[in-house]
Amino acid sequence: MKHRERDRSVGFVAAALLAGMGLSILGGCSTTPAPVLRVLAVREVDSTPAGRVLAIEIEADNSGEEALPLREIEYSVIAGGRKVFTASRSPEATLRRFGTQTITVPAVVPPESIASGQPVRVEGRLWYVVPGPIQRILFDVGVSRPNVELSGERVVNAPPDEATSR
Repeated sequence: MKHRERDRSVGFVAAALLAGMGLSILGGCSTTPAPVLRVLAVREVDSTPAGRVLAIEIEADNSGEEALPLREIEYSVIAGGRKVFTASRSPEATLRRFGTQTITVPAVVPPESIASGQPVRVEGRLWYVVPGPIQRILFDVGVSRPNVELSGERVVNAPPDEATSR
């Protein structure tokens, strides 16, 4: 009897995986454009002997006709070729259709890790949900998780400059 229950469970899991793969193919046909990210600025907002608090301003542009809920952002701050901070958090935002929004995320770095006038690099990845009930389900179960890369370099407290970020 237990053998039959186990065979049914294995069959159910296999059927679910095949269905998920089929839905993944359908979900992959989306024409929703990915958001475009750009590091606008890295600002020092606080400093103590224990560390410096930075605010990283990221511009997210949605050129599509559907709003894009943002789910997670993972990012690192690199100074002098060394990773000095890494984090993952919710951006707590939805990009409106045909819109641009600034997302600010924090970083805490050792006080000696960034010299005055030294550029810092911000690298990471942003996960978002493509509109539609099937795409939302695929995202929630981890079958299809659309994401876009974040990469840019800034001097701390320098004014925004398009030439050094993408």
